[in-house]
Parts: sequence; structure tokens; C-alpha cells
Amino acid sequence: MSQPADEAQPEIPKPLPAPLRDEAGVHIKETIESILVAFILAFIFRCFVVEPFVIPTGSMAPTLLGAHTRHRCPECGYTFDVDYRPPSNGIDDEPETPSYAGPLLRNGHLINTEYDSIRCPNCGYLLPPQINPPVHFGDRVVVLKYAELLEKLKRWDVVVFKTPYDPEHPEHRFEWNFIKRLVGLPGETVMVLDGGLYVKSPGSDQFIVQTKTPEAQEALWRIIYDDDYRPLNVAPRTVPWVQPWQMTSGAGWSDHLPSSRSGFSFENATGTGTLTFNSSAGRTNNAEFKDYLAYDQRPTPNAQGYDGDCIVSDLKLDLYYDRKQGEGPLRLLLSKLDDRFIAEILPNRVLLHHEYNGREIGTPQAVEIQPPTSGPHHFQFSNVDYRVTLRMDGRVLLQTTPQQYHPDIDQLKHRLHTRAIGPLPEVRIFADHQTCQLTHLSLWRDIYYTQNDGGSSAIIYGAPEEGRGDTGPVQLGPGEYFVLGDNSPMSGDARFFTQPVNLPNEWLYAEGGRVPERLMLGRAFFVYWPAGFRPAGLPGLIPNFGEMRFIR
Repeated sequence: MSQPADEAQPEIPKPLPAPLRDEAGVHIKETIESILVAFILAFIFRCFVVEPFVIPTGSMAPTLLGAHTRHRCPECGYTFDVDYRPPSNGIDDEPETPSYAGPLLRNGHLINTEYDSIRCPNCGYLLPPQINPPVHFGDRVVVLKYAELLEKLKRWDVVVFKTPYDPEHPEHRFEWNFIKRLVGLPGETVMVLDGGLYVKSPGSDQFIVQTKTPEAQEALWRIIYDDDYRPLNVAPRTVPWVQPWQMTSGAGWSDHLPSSRSGFSFENATGTGTLTFNSSAGRTNNAEFKDYLAYDQRPTPNAQGYDGDCIVSDLKLDLYYDRKQGEGPLRLLLSKLDDRFIAEILPNRVLLHHEYNGREIGTPQAVEIQPPTSGPHHFQFSNVDYRVTLRMDGRVLLQTTPQQYHPDIDQLKHRLHTRAIGPLPEVRIFADHQTCQLTHLSLWRDIYYTQNDGGSSAIIYGAPEEGRGDTGPVQLGPGEYFVLGDNSPMSGDARFFTQPVNLPNEWLYAEGGRVPERLMLGRAFFVYWPAGFRPAGLPGLIPNFGEMRFIR
């Protein structure tokens, strides 16, 4: 039967010539081989070079964040994060994170989650209640595996390891990944005292306080107050906000600049004036220099959190100083227990004074400044880990040595044993015979390694005094490490690893409180996927590129 003339006839492709058929087959084969090679290389790279991990909890906050909610204070504009704990973590080291904090299914009913007890760590303002706020995912990090083959693991490195401790699910020991900060090395004896880390080296009989690397220290400062986020002070408060920097003697200080709501100016050509920081002014949280961390707040008053129990005297004063007129000094004062340090800034030089029980010790350190201090200069004055440092525009000008300033370990142990409280540290700024301005003034505290967890459980390993069994300072054997979390009161770290590592088939044994080298996976070095943000209410799958960072 013939086809109509106007009906289109299907075109039958002509077979390719033999050489072209062979060439097409070669291209397909090469493509498949390339894909296979790429998969193999990716597998080898992941197994032996780097591997991604997710931060499941807040034990390393705020250095690394687990699942959390993000809040911005409407009074001062300060942004901060609060831990989010899923209703059940199950038996997985990477718990499922919901998109929102609620509603939650309870007894067959959906119940909203109300955040009605969140306070700003900077100004103490009680934020308005939030219903089912978005939940941000935990940070995702890249871990350099077998890092010790390239460079030995060092104190203050952030490391990932197979956990040797899990009392709730002992069958999953050595399966879950933990991430902590490495603080104790093989052969050392480690002790936690007065918030600091003390180490006795092999062959030594003396504990030495450990100062952090500049990179690690920068990651471990916690906010007390930043005047760049001065509150509007227009919202109703139970406790009205009061400027914590208060003039306590003399005259000449003003707590604002002509063109700004923040900053301080001093104008007194014939006298002096003193600003003193009052940590309790206008707030009920983050007061009295306590080891408070906003991340450890709970959304409701009945939920268990950590409000800070220990006084922290390791502080940093950060400011920009602009001398306008006059030759008088600007003095910055920090104290810790019976020691007071005063940085004296003159037009052409700076000095560092050390007082003990009100009497000056030795001759002040001094250094010339060239050129003279004209224009705003960035000063950072810190007393941390029994090292006092004065920096100007990022450069160390003056710094104490261990011979000049060191802890009295017996006194610190006695204070711990007697539960002595105080004295609170002093933070003051003196200006004399000059006109000047201070901007970007902020005060920070160091991490404080606690003697117990967020509840009442005392630490077992690393305690200053020996007790029953293996409690007290930790003696590390060959190939053993000691690790701590940056969120000390809420970190299940080596201080509480009560289960020994006993794997006879693998010839591996270690007492509690130790992490054997064979459980170490590597060093975490980069946050490649920071807590995702949520465009238009969608799941937080897009990384916050501005928070990508190297891990210190």
C-alpha cells in the first residue's frame, strides 16, 4: 500500500563508516575510564588525605558550632548563637537537624517551641519571645588525615578522633567521631587549675602554666562588653541598662563622641579622670566577670543551662586611642588576684608597671615609640595565662616573662580547696592632662577550663589533687593524648572519659582520660560549610560564605 505523497517519511540514519564507529567507541571507553579514575582518586583522597566531618554538638562552641539558633539583639544589634539540642540524638554522631525548633510532636500533639528566656550577652537585654525559630546546621569541617605524617600534632590543635568513651551506647565506642582541642602530649602530666592548663614535662617535677598560641588565643576570647554595640536603651527592661564604663574619680570623661553614639572622649588639661568597668551594671547575665557563655543558654527558664560559676581574671582590653592635645599619660589597668599591671602610654614611649599587694615590683619595662603616637592607634592590653602583653597596631611592644610573672600553684590549690571567691578583677582607664578620644572599646575574657561539668559532677582526670583511683593530674604514656572542649562546662571531654581502652586483639590499652594515638583521625583545619542560612525560609543548605575560616 503506497504512502500519501504529503506524508513525511522517516529518515533512516546511515551507518557510520568503520573508522568513525571505532573512534566513537574509543571516546566512550575513555569517558568511562575517566569517571572510574575520578571516583578512585576521590576515594583515595577521602580515605588518606582529607575527609569532611560535621560538628554534631556545641562542645567546641563558639569556635565550632553544632546545631544552633541565631539571635540578634534589637537593643544593641549584637548577634549571637544559642545551642539547639534535637529532641533525640538517637545513636548517631551526626543527628538529624530540623529546619525549625518546632513544633514538636508530644503525646500525639504538635507543641510549639517558645524561646522566651534568651538574653543578649553584650547588654543583657531579654529578647522578645520567638516561636519555633529557624535552626542552623552544625559547621562542616575538613580534617587533614594522618597529619602527623606531615607535621606532628601540637598542643592547641583541634583534632578529630574515634571516641573511647560512651556510657550510654558502649557498643558504639570507637565508631563515633569526636572533635576537641588537643592540650596534653605523650609523656606529659596534665592538670587543670583556676581555669588554666598546667603541664609537667617528662623528667620534670614542676607544673608550668601553658600559654596559648596567638592563633588559638584569638579563637578563645569571649565577649564581656563591646561598646560598638551600645544599646539604644529605649525598650522596657526589668533592670535598666547602665553604661558599664563609669567615671569613678576626677573629671573630664564623656561617654560619647560628637559624631557617634559610641566612644569616649576626655578633656582635662590640668587634671585626671578615671573610667572603671562595672561588669554588673545593667544586666543579670554575663556579670561579675563570670565564665558565662551565651551559647549555653536554654530557651526557657526551666531548661538546664549554664550561667557561669567561676570568676575569670584573664582579660583583654581592646581600644583605639587618639591623642589630640597634651603630654600626659593614658594608663590601662588590669588586675588578677594580688597582681596589678598598668600600661602607661606617653607621646614618645610606653611603660609597663607591675604592682603586687599595692607595691611596685622592680623597674617598669619601657620602649620608645617611633613615630610619636599621633592619630588613632590600636592598643590591646591582655593578662592571660600569666603573661601580660601590650600590643600597638598588632605589634608586641611589651610582654612579661615567666620569671617576672608566674602563678603560685600552692596558693591556687588552697583557694580551690577553701572555695575562696574573688577578688573581682579591676579594669580601669586613667587619662591625665590631655585631650583624647577612645573608640572601638571592648573587653574580653579568656576560656576558663572548669573543675566540673555544667551540673555538679567534678572532673576526674586532670583534677589538681589526687583522689581515689586514677583521679588527679593525668600522666600520659607513649602515644597518648589529653583533649578538652572549648565549651568547657558543656563538653564531654577527656576529663570524664572513665572507660579504659581495652582492645586486646589489636594490642591496644589505655587508662581512662587518655586518647590513644591510634584513635586519632587527624587535625581539623578549615570550616568549608559554615552553618547554612535560609533564603526565603528554605532549608539552610546555602553556606554562609563570610564565615568560612581556618580553624585555630
